[in-house]
Amino acid sequence: MSDPQAYTVGWICAVTAESVAAQAFLDEEHRGPRHVSQHDNNSYVLGCIGSHNVVIAALPEGEYGTTSAATVAKDMLHSFPNVRIGLMVGIGGGAPSQKHDIRLGDIVVSKPGDGDGGVFQYDFGKTIQNCSFQATGFLNQPLVLLRTALATLRATYEMKGHQLVEDVNKNLKKIKKRSKYKQPDPASDRLYKSHVVHPSNSPDGCDIACGSDTADLITRPKRDEEDLDPAIHYGLIASGNQLMKDARIRDKLAAERDVLCFEMEAAGLMNHFPCLVIRGICDYSDLHKNKAWQGFAAMMAAALKDLKLDKAEDLSVARSPHFLVPFTSDPDFVKRSDIWAWIEERYAGPESRFALVGMGGFGKSQMAIQFAHRLHATSPKNSIFWVHSSTRATFEQSYRAIADVLALPRRHDPDVNILALVRDWLQQEDVSPWLMIIDNADDVKMLLSKDANETYLSYLPKRENSKILITSRSWDAADKLTGNGKMIFRVPTMEEAQALQLFHKKVGRDVNEAASLSLIKTLDYVPLAVNQAAAYIYRRSPWVTVESETSNVDFEDDLDVLRGYSLVAMTATPGLLEMHSLVQFCTKLWISEFGSADQWKTLFLQSASEHFPSGVFETWHQCQTLMPHVQPLFDKQPLEERDRLEWSKLLTNVSWYLVMLGNYSRAEVIVQQAVSTRTEVLGQEHPDTLTSMANLASTFWKQGRWKEAEELFAR
Repeated sequence: MSDPQAYTVGWICAVTAESVAAQAFLDEEHRGPRHVSQHDNNSYVLGCIGSHNVVIAALPEGEYGTTSAATVAKDMLHSFPNVRIGLMVGIGGGAPSQKHDIRLGDIVVSKPGDGDGGVFQYDFGKTIQNCSFQATGFLNQPLVLLRTALATLRATYEMKGHQLVEDVNKNLKKIKKRSKYKQPDPASDRLYKSHVVHPSNSPDGCDIACGSDTADLITRPKRDEEDLDPAIHYGLIASGNQLMKDARIRDKLAAERDVLCFEMEAAGLMNHFPCLVIRGICDYSDLHKNKAWQGFAAMMAAALKDLKLDKAEDLSVARSPHFLVPFTSDPDFVKRSDIWAWIEERYAGPESRFALVGMGGFGKSQMAIQFAHRLHATSPKNSIFWVHSSTRATFEQSYRAIADVLALPRRHDPDVNILALVRDWLQQEDVSPWLMIIDNADDVKMLLSKDANETYLSYLPKRENSKILITSRSWDAADKLTGNGKMIFRVPTMEEAQALQLFHKKVGRDVNEAASLSLIKTLDYVPLAVNQAAAYIYRRSPWVTVESETSNVDFEDDLDVLRGYSLVAMTATPGLLEMHSLVQFCTKLWISEFGSADQWKTLFLQSASEHFPSGVFETWHQCQTLMPHVQPLFDKQPLEERDRLEWSKLLTNVSWYLVMLGNYSRAEVIVQQAVSTRTEVLGQEHPDTLTSMANLASTFWKQGRWKEAEELFAR
């Protein structure tokens, strides 16, 4: 069976003719996938085109539209996590105009331009004569790689022409019912004027029901020898959930938006599975539907497989080196030679785990950050991963981030233990050497506690030529992690010269030497305290001097000052801050002492409700970042009505994300609470309640509990 992680091109088809055409153009067909995600209902055909492994999936029989396409793409990405290139290839209805001479058998390729991503999503109330339309949102563009390949191919065809018809005829030999896919007689290509309507109750074809009166037809000249025939058009494709069969609306959209083609699936993909859309023209988006051209149109679209994708990402994504450290290098870093030498010696030695232990603020994490950046610069073939281990939630989030950057197969499968998945992968011999930094491993109880299967300690990988560097305030925790007290370095405060050098770098200007020495001595040479004092003086110069600050180390407690004092640190992600654990502890203590805990809990809930997005594909990274922070709110229903509504909104969005992630059982538990709360406060018919119910029904549906889902949908 074939390994799903080896496939990087995803090809989605809507109807049988498109799937047949896609398979006909495979250079080689592979055996079925070794495994797929548990809740993946797709059926796949695997093969290769040139050097690229391709997975082909079709929509379920009888299902059309943007929602079905989005579901197929989502399940494909779950089961084939290394898919980087998306193709939506098949048939569509043309929108010929004076500007664009589009004929049956021609090809339309989505091309971004004029504020559109190449696909325009529209929505009709009813597709009848004279109805209006409405754009329903901007859709993403295909990858730069695909757009570059398209530009190259377009230039090649204009320079040398194409051999697409010859390719179609050659590959027809692979199809048993090949007559359905041959090019029909060009005489059957009739373009009726917009006012000519095919009688709805007529069983006859257009040649009989509508006739061939030249007064009803648009006459088009024969293409000359300079024209590509069939032609390839590049531009905007309109996509909606209903079949376009209204010539007047077709012409209106063609005139107003320069639409070239109509179809029913692409809009469901572009924001989740940004792909190149290729459509063979089989009719003219009117009532004169012509199934005779569908097979050939599908073959012509599939024939456009010559896209030069030589720059596609390496198939072995997971085995390539990765750098996942959420902090930038500090340009003012002062090397502490004894600690640095010890780290380098242990990294080069035979032991796989070593630890830095010391009080908070002594510089353990900063040493680890700088070592990670130094190693990345000197050994770029090594992977480096950062794991926040202060809580279970941050530990699991870090492992999920590693799984994502490695694009590990089955990482979205709700039945897969993500911790074991990452550990087992990193223990494989053919994975590039790695360094894992376990930061803030202070809680022995957490490390020795179990999830459903094993202790968190057991999820640390072991592999020859790979290392784990631990930072901790607890000698006991470090000893449990390393298993050897000789592999632990107790980090002291800085030496006087080191603290003075750090202070000068951070202040950034000439200061009184004696006063500086007095200040850093007062601060006991603790790196974090020295950093804070220097930042305070720097931010307030020239009004604050070292001399005045020696007798007054009184810091403000707003966020801006905290950042200046390095009590919160900038991460490598713009706008994302890392708060020091000391600040978290002191803040909780201060809130508790002053009796304002309830007020701050309410503010936090309101902020979480406002900023946790719905679970659509493009917000997954934001959802993943926020999950550890909002998790403590799930089981604590507020008392105030307003807070309960904010809480239910948060739970609804969280459940949406979990459903998209494939964690259906957990999503069900969470959204059940939202449904109960909204029903009690707002009533069963309120739109917000119905939204939560729809999410709950979705969890039932995904788990195969059809009757329960239908009962909810029926409400």
